[in-house]
Amino acid sequence: MTELFFTVINLSIQAGWLVLAIVLLRLLLRRAPRWIFVLLWGMVGLRLAVPFSVESAWSLIPSAETISSSVLHMDVPQIRTGLPIVNQTVNPVIGEALAPAVGASANPVQVLTAVLSWIWMAGTLGMLLYLGISWGKLSHRLRTAVRLQDSVYQSERIRSPFVFGFLHPRIILPFSLSERDRPFVIAHEESHIRRGDPWIKMAAFLLLSVYWFHPLIWLAYFLLCRDIELACDERVIRGLDREGRAGYSQALLSCGAVHRGNPVCPVAFGEFSVRKRVKAVLRYRKPLLWVTALAVVAVAFTAVCFLTTPQIRPTMEWAQNLSADDIVSAELIVMPQETEKQYRVFDEREFAGIAALINGSHGRYVAEPENLAGGSILFHITTSDGTEHTVSNMGNTYLYIDGDTFSADYGWLSSWDAPYGEGNAPLPEQAHGYIF
Repeated sequence: MTELFFTVINLSIQAGWLVLAIVLLRLLLRRAPRWIFVLLWGMVGLRLAVPFSVESAWSLIPSAETISSSVLHMDVPQIRTGLPIVNQTVNPVIGEALAPAVGASANPVQVLTAVLSWIWMAGTLGMLLYLGISWGKLSHRLRTAVRLQDSVYQSERIRSPFVFGFLHPRIILPFSLSERDRPFVIAHEESHIRRGDPWIKMAAFLLLSVYWFHPLIWLAYFLLCRDIELACDERVIRGLDREGRAGYSQALLSCGAVHRGNPVCPVAFGEFSVRKRVKAVLRYRKPLLWVTALAVVAVAFTAVCFLTTPQIRPTMEWAQNLSADDIVSAELIVMPQETEKQYRVFDEREFAGIAALINGSHGRYVAEPENLAGGSILFHITTSDGTEHTVSNMGNTYLYIDGDTFSADYGWLSSWDAPYGEGNAPLPEQAHGYIF
């Protein structure tokens, strides 16, 4: 369950960035048709439901794996948010609080992960239990519903109209609904059925049950439900004249006045901000073609940038997962530096610090780096499998790992200077081959 928990955590973080992007797009594309926003929220569902993604150089997700399962075995645990300032702020605190004590029988990270995993599972089961109980109670209340026409039923035990069911959805109307409002309500609910909104809302709640701990996923669920209603309103009123829209607005007001909320799955006519929906109906104008085209382009751009993850080269993956136990020997070469301070051989007690530093490796791959005249801080590391590795800070501008160059932030690279800015011996002849 631990691996599943880490997968859920990382997917929720990736989806969180997408939610923020969509919230911004909702503000920028206010004149776009609402079905565009429902499509965007579908991308959030896709990100949450699919445990893998395509790597892309266009990805704007800072990190594909913010919390790796390898943290369970790190000598100095840390996260990789892809945001250097966050890493530099959070990781020292995590390292100090959760680093395993020498000789301790329990690893604090492993204990904390186990506890959080069970809390997450309990929360998910609680959400699903709530769904089942709500659905069962509503089904029981609708046993006395009587057919009005086709798939339209009336019940004295509900206060507002909604769609109930999936394979054979029924439109449920209260007996108190006036004949004047009835055609508008039925048209709205039939639109929900044609659009597949009951299925969308059920799928969204199931995902919310898994990712209940993330506040942005709750925000996404709430906004999805609102956009579903607004999109359905738009679909119905497209074919209405001014008088018809006024009647539709009156039906909204009538149903909204008595609406107290339905269980999480049915889609209800009076749901969500009736005042806002009435204003949208009365002010509705058919979206201009260029606005719709721009919105479609925005959807495609968002998919490319937020449904993909940054490309991770094998060298970077190795660096981020290096353990002190993997290191057999480690040497330091600093250039330029005084002759007596160009080289150093580390002992085993220092391997943990070196591994922790290299675990913080990050940056975007640079195929053709600029030539630098600055200095370098270079680690030559031999691992237990006999492989030799080179990790170097090039002028506080580039990170070099086994032939690959990455553009890393200056703040993190310059932090190498204090602990590793000088050696304690002259550079021996055999070490010249490590310099490039």
